[in-house]
Amino acid sequence: MKPANHLRRRLLQSLSAVPWLTACQSNAIERTASPESLAQRRRFKGIALRLVVDAVPGAEMEGVEFFADERVRPVYHSSSVSQRVRSMYDFGGPIPLKVRVVWRKERIGAQLSWGNMGSYDDFGRYLGRPGVYIEPLTDEAKQIAKRQIVSENTGVPHYGPWGSDYRGELAGDFTAEVASRISDEVLRDIRKYGGGIRLKFRLKPDGVLFGWDIERGEDLAYRFSHAGGDFREAGIAYELPGYSDPNSAGWKKALNDEGFFVPASPRAKFIWRKGWEIKPDGSRVLSEY
Repeated sequence: MKPANHLRRRLLQSLSAVPWLTACQSNAIERTASPESLAQRRRFKGIALRLVVDAVPGAEMEGVEFFADERVRPVYHSSSVSQRVRSMYDFGGPIPLKVRVVWRKERIGAQLSWGNMGSYDDFGRYLGRPGVYIEPLTDEAKQIAKRQIVSENTGVPHYGPWGSDYRGELAGDFTAEVASRISDEVLRDIRKYGGGIRLKFRLKPDGVLFGWDIERGEDLAYRFSHAGGDFREAGIAYELPGYSDPNSAGWKKALNDEGFFVPASPRAKFIWRKGWEIKPDGSRVLSEY
């Protein structure tokens, strides 16, 4: 099976497990999409997307959520994001024009859970009784209005987007351009040779880095190429001859190149290429993460 087909199969399998992308939601998004959004969807049609999220070393963000374009509900959420644990998900929605990334000072859950607001009155009191069916409230605008009413009546503040699963005060709120930054060259390469695109987000206390690359399955492993954007993470140097042989000429040559390194671990068996980050002044800084 070709790598491209493998990635598409993974994507299709994931759609049934993604609760925030129902058929009704997808149709609603399509109806309200802007001309620019529709044009970008045509550019990316048939290309599998994968979301990768982590943070810079030493940082940990709580109550993290991603909101794509006009969507009320988050397309990604995590109670905590750090460098140590990287999140990777097949992205089931259309390519976003922009992604708003927020995180909280504390990950406090919303007063009323999404989809269950019809079970509570305007003061957040549960209305359910044994044997009494309460019709769920599914309309997004009505759910937001209910949250706003309960927040006002109870004096409990809800910071940030009203479609959020958290209500704590925001510690970070940044927006990243996505679709327009990925070139046609990357899309042509995928359509010719197969593969999918990884949409990579790296969080830091003063902002969000966005990058991308092409992911292909080769020799029972995944290879990444055409990296672009604000950063590229460090990784095994599969492209380097002898990357797994400490006695090879390629390994010894690479150790004299500032772009490669061997992780400081007694179990390290491969040579890695360094990652990089584009600083605000346009300079590129190498890193080992």
